[in-house]
Amino acid sequence: MTTIDSSFQGLPQAPPQATPGVDWLLLCSLLVVILLSGAVQYFDIYMLAGVNVGLQLALLAKAHFRISRAIGLAALVIYIYLFYSLLLHHPSDLIFIGFRFHDILTALLVLNYILVRRPNIGRTLEITLMILIVHGFVNWVLVTFAFGLFSKDGSIASYKFLIFFGRAETAFGIHRSQGLFWEPGVYQIYLNVALHYFLFYAKRNFWAVLSFVGLVLTISTTGIVLASMQLLVFLFGVRQKLSIKVLKIMIFLPFLVIFLSFTQTVVE
Repeated sequence: MTTIDSSFQGLPQAPPQATPGVDWLLLCSLLVVILLSGAVQYFDIYMLAGVNVGLQLALLAKAHFRISRAIGLAALVIYIYLFYSLLLHHPSDLIFIGFRFHDILTALLVLNYILVRRPNIGRTLEITLMILIVHGFVNWVLVTFAFGLFSKDGSIASYKFLIFFGRAETAFGIHRSQGLFWEPGVYQIYLNVALHYFLFYAKRNFWAVLSFVGLVLTISTTGIVLASMQLLVFLFGVRQKLSIKVLKIMIFLPFLVIFLSFTQTVVE
């Protein structure tokens, strides 16, 4: 039976301590959600949705079927949205509405699990992002040096080998890194999230550098611009010794402008 978590009512309490270590069930859920966001061209969407439903039920069971009061209003809005959509829908839109409701409900259940169970979300997110980064580099190496292993994948302009993906075309003589995703522009979103997390929260410079190198390999104008903006904020707003940092930026910016002009005309 689903119950309401009472931890958000009454007198203010000290923040509960996060559960130590990686929450592997939550990590698996995050990875499946990530695949649903940009890899359904490679993986069957119904299969991914079915796995996700199972994972969300497992998260709910691990939270002892408790629902946090903090998400009550959001849940109400979601059900109103669903009811409104069903009233106005065309029969051909039912699948679309079902998947949109699935996506929104997934986000709500993941948030509920975090609020009720208090997992170590920082460490869990960290490992999730590391998996995406390492896979991306392995993927790029295989596409660049062993493209003969890949075969055409369906109707999209992409090739597949096991869980690695790439495209035949190159830019500046190299293949664009796309990780688990159907195109580099999706991968750069998660790499920018990783760069932000490792720069400003986890303070892991090694993984921040790997994130930025991965972003450069995507040759995505949007991705590199966003990453450069993050680096500027980090250098100006977080680090000291601004005179040295300004010098480095002055040296870096001309190369960035040239690189972006080429990627805009040649790639995108």
